[in-house]
Amino acid sequence: MKENVPHTVPISEVSAAAPAERFGRRAFLAKLTALGVSATGMAMFSDYVNAAESSQRTPLQGSYDYIIVGAGSAGCLLADRLSATGTSVLLVH
Repeated sequence: MKENVPHTVPISEVSAAAPAERFGRRAFLAKLTALGVSATGMAMFSDYVNAAESSQRTPLQGSYDYIIVGAGSAGCLLADRLSATGTSVLLVH
């Protein structure tokens, strides 16, 4: 990480400074603050993240042919094979 970070930090620098592991929203905001990102910048980034997350979600259907609980390797493989046949599958992680 850089020692002297300006108040406006490009997203590319934030991405480069972020660890490969996943972490919660509060921890992420704390890391942004430590990098010197302003509150306005965080609000704009939060709006961007919320829009990106909501665009990837598919609304739940009323019913499914199969519901698989467990998104490990076997659950994902089973869901993939079942959905390839045209059945509706809900995979719960």
